[in-house]
Amino acid sequence: FKSIVPKNVRYQLNKSLILKKIVRWQRSTNRDDIDLFIGVVDRSKGLLENLYPGIKFHLLFWDDDSPQLGEQYAPEMEEIIQGLKGKGVTVHLISDILSVDVEKKWLDYRISYFDGHPNAKANELIAEYLVKEIIIE
Repeated sequence: FKSIVPKNVRYQLNKSLILKKIVRWQRSTNRDDIDLFIGVVDRSKGLLENLYPGIKFHLLFWDDDSPQLGEQYAPEMEEIIQGLKGKGVTVHLISDILSVDVEKKWLDYRISYFDGHPNAKANELIAEYLVKEIIIE
């Protein structure tokens, strides 16, 4: 593939989540990716706190991308979570909200194997959590 597709085209294709999911083609997450993600969230937090003094910034973090569903995090996932917490971001892990562990597969909370978006069951549990843990705290 590398030999027939120009480098600049490969660069753009690397940004396509759809292509990555269909072809299972994915470059490794690197330090720059992690730092950029943490920086974007931290900057968003700062901007919102400046616009709305006294607000509490919370992040729902979809931590279901470990290489094998239900198993330990990929090291990059743990780095992201710890990096966000180090910036003072209150992080709520979806795995905790949905009580997903080795016994409970993520697929129970997805639309389908091919569509990883949350299903109605997941959305209901997330909504209940938000009300109980964040809105009425």
